[in-house]
Amino acid sequence: MKISPKIYYPLSLIVNRLINLVKFIILARILNEYDMGQVAIILIFLAMMEVITDFGISNAIMILSNTKFQMYRIELHRFSILRGLFLSVLSILFYLIASYLDKSYSAAIYLIACVIPLIRGIYAVPMAVFSRNVELKKISSTNIISSALDAAICAVGIIVTNDIIFVAIGMISGEIVKILLSGAKLPIGILSKISDEAKSLIREHGSWIWTTNVINLIINQGDKIFIGAVLGVAPLGAYQIMSKLAVYVAYEPLSFISQAMGPIFSKNYRSEASKNKNYPMFIKIISFSFLFSLLTILLFNLCFDAVVKISIGDQWLKYKSLAIVLCAVSLVSVLITICGTYLKSIGESKNLGISTGLQLVIYIFMLPTLYYSAGVIGIAIAGLVAGGASLMYILFKILSSSRYS
Repeated sequence: MKISPKIYYPLSLIVNRLINLVKFIILARILNEYDMGQVAIILIFLAMMEVITDFGISNAIMILSNTKFQMYRIELHRFSILRGLFLSVLSILFYLIASYLDKSYSAAIYLIACVIPLIRGIYAVPMAVFSRNVELKKISSTNIISSALDAAICAVGIIVTNDIIFVAIGMISGEIVKILLSGAKLPIGILSKISDEAKSLIREHGSWIWTTNVINLIINQGDKIFIGAVLGVAPLGAYQIMSKLAVYVAYEPLSFISQAMGPIFSKNYRSEASKNKNYPMFIKIISFSFLFSLLTILLFNLCFDAVVKISIGDQWLKYKSLAIVLCAVSLVSVLITICGTYLKSIGESKNLGISTGLQLVIYIFMLPTLYYSAGVIGIAIAGLVAGGASLMYILFKILSSSRYS
């Protein structure tokens, strides 16, 4: 029986998240707080590299006209690869300096992770082309196989050896699979100069997206960087576990909607006959997402002890208050993500950038005060207040402007 891509793709996203959930549970049950802190450092690093590597190229590919896409596709691919190569080389240099100054940073897991920006630079454009063409089955199969291999290597390695290096080995393996399945190849003349026209396209279609992503990176990873710098690796590990748990409760169940609707919004936007379908679809999605996540958080609060004992273990029960606040942060984040997907897909990214700038200012202002008054939970509350203000701004702009409808 042939399954429609409209059904297959959302189902595949759910499967992908279940694979990552199993990986998370295994890590949480086996690793201690310090080891999880080291894993958190890797994840922060990769989040930084992913934002810097993309530079809005993927969004430019999604909304370019067919003529411009055919003209500049190869140049955009070259730009992505060269940027990834530069960041990998730069990361290795930082690793060598850091490991020389402080032996605690000499672990091989950090060195292995330095290669990932180059790998992502190679497959970023081919994967964006899949999204542009709404090739949902190709996107789905690539992501599932990549996640499954990553999780399998990580889980088996951790269970057998209890060595966190297999976290990085699993990541590398999954990323290499994406190169193979996306059909990514090194373009001819990879070292050739990027034309001014191609650079202009990247700035035009990606500058606001990239600025927004950088601000989001600071907001989403700033709490973890602050905790790691002020409190150390072990508290960072505990915060990372609660943060991931909150994400699986209030963000992941709905994040597939944003991924699934992005290509559809973009396709409708490029068609004059279908442009008007986007706004009503957005209103239904954002309303459903809010109610679903709110009910999920309330249920999780009631069943917290049982859920944690069964999944990640008794050692994490003492962090209930932190987990609930982070669930609220995840609720706000998923709504912002859906709004952002809608605006990016219709070529309206400026207000998204302004809203994240507002979020950053409020977050930086409130973080020190709330940390010194409420500790680690205060850090999470600062993220919740800042995210809430950003969400209110962006919803007001979307709902009050006829341009987005």
